[in-house]
Amino acid sequence: MFEWLPISKRAGFERLVDLLDPTEYGLQEVVDWLTAHINDKVAGVLVEFPYIDKDYRSTYYHYYAKKGRAYSSQSARLHFFPKGWELASSPLTLSQPAEGTSPRDEAVSKDYLGFMNLRPTRINTIGRTVLDPSAMVDVGGWIIGHKHKAHVLGHRVATRGFPFMQQHTDIAVCAHTACWAILRHYSERYSLYREVLVHDVSRLGREFDPGGLLPSLGITAREVERIFAAVGTYPLLVMRGKDDAKGATRYYDELLAYLDSGFPLFGVQSERGHAVAVVGYRLADKAQGVASDYKASEWDYVSHLLVVDDNHHPYMPVPRVKTGAAPYSLDEIDGFIVPLPEKMFLPAVNAHTWAIDFKTDPPPEFEELASESDLVVRCFVTTTASWQRFIREHAMRLNADFVTAALELTMPQFLWVVEYATRDQRSRKEIQARVLLDATAGPYDPFPAFLVHDQKGALWIDRANKSPMQYQQFDKPVAALAKMANNLQEF
Repeated sequence: MFEWLPISKRAGFERLVDLLDPTEYGLQEVVDWLTAHINDKVAGVLVEFPYIDKDYRSTYYHYYAKKGRAYSSQSARLHFFPKGWELASSPLTLSQPAEGTSPRDEAVSKDYLGFMNLRPTRINTIGRTVLDPSAMVDVGGWIIGHKHKAHVLGHRVATRGFPFMQQHTDIAVCAHTACWAILRHYSERYSLYREVLVHDVSRLGREFDPGGLLPSLGITAREVERIFAAVGTYPLLVMRGKDDAKGATRYYDELLAYLDSGFPLFGVQSERGHAVAVVGYRLADKAQGVASDYKASEWDYVSHLLVVDDNHHPYMPVPRVKTGAAPYSLDEIDGFIVPLPEKMFLPAVNAHTWAIDFKTDPPPEFEELASESDLVVRCFVTTTASWQRFIREHAMRLNADFVTAALELTMPQFLWVVEYATRDQRSRKEIQARVLLDATAGPYDPFPAFLVHDQKGALWIDRANKSPMQYQQFDKPVAALAKMANNLQEF
């Protein structure tokens, strides 16, 4: 069955109760959720029923089918569309009245705003969901996401976003849900990682299949590390120290460095006994609060973290200071786990410390780094492929010999990038100097850099071929150096 619900100014979702069992699918809660969090960009919802959701089926066969109360095995799915789409009945197809022809997959995918699965568990029924951030109320900032595929009436479509679902409260709670969201993002974005279903997450954290009540009693941070390790990542647990309790300090510089690298974080809220997936941030024009221990860093400009919270909604902004509308502030996230890829041997704390030390005592060719008092430091990870793509995109504004050398330099798969910018340059999305660090270097490597460059020249260190360090002065200084921003998307 496919039914079309026209939506006008966030009204119309209540018609769901006429199409699905309101008790099994907890539709009043769903309608309230949609009304509160979906914005006016959504003008129509295609309701698909029945739908087989593999995440719900994984919990149904291993848990709900064993209970005394009868549960359906059928899910429902909602597809979200903007203005200009409707459902035609003869033949059954999506259509654009203005076009008058059956649309191609590319046209549907271009406007597709995401999907939401509803599971028949009576409470917390919102299952696997991926929504385009542009369809959400009060969403904006830099967000980690990837294209998630779906099939709609024979069309193969995709929407960009980050996975979300409400916790089951029994077979899976908040920590399981945050793990699932991160791992689903990894399996969609990187072919290296296998797909992990909700039931898989509920058992991977322990050496044995817990069964019974144990999943609903929650899991520890160490068990979360076990889950991430079981699927081939290399998890790193970072907890905020006592000295980091106030303002933006080393802990937050580490957090932002990994987040800006495109790694979603498993956020720990120790006092609340809660967990979220941290997937983005918002930046302010002016520095927020107290500057970090490292004088000036990118963290000083972060006004909110963006989280996927199973108790609330995806991309929820969490402010530095709790306000009336916010359920908590970002200082309540007192730890995080980042699932890293292999060959990431240099931690963020060492990369950031090295960046500050280098700024304080740079080589003679870059002495202006030490003389500039307001340089903002930003650290993040990228790949050699992304670096080469960035150089190619900006080749016409760079020195030709520099472009050739930057593309030919032998480097590992992952690099730490350090960018220095004055406050004025930062506001223009420009930088003063950039350093590429070897992510496979050890924490005590005295000089892990491959390349240091600014507008007037570059210092090359060919670590792979053990060539001596050499400086290349540009014939003509580069007018401006662009900031790299390729891991997250701005909304």
